Amino acid sequence: MACLTFLATRSRAPARRTGLAQPTGARYNHLVTSASKPNVRWTKDKAGAILAATTGFFFANPPALEMTTQLIPRHAHTVAVLVSFAVAVLAYSVGLRAMKKLP
Repeated sequence: MACLTFLATRSRAPARRTGLAQPTGARYNHLVTSASKPNVRWTKDKAGAILAATTGFFFANPPALEMTTQLIPRHAHTVAVLVSFAVAVLAYSVGLRAMKKLP
């Protein structure tokens, strides 16, 4: 306890001068609390395609799981997720093309 008190009350030694320039102003060219720009623009095309992909995944998963449970019981969930993911990729591409044709 006495050692901790000694360390807490001991004054710090003055910093040595190294000859290097010390920064005097702010380090940043912008405000630290400013909102950064998002890297991805969410357009109606991408939002519709994501909705189509999500819907395709969740609609394809139960039938795929039911079929793979009978065919491959040990790997049923893995195969069902892979099949549903393939359906989601196809639904995304079809949804993106369909949304780009809309006005």
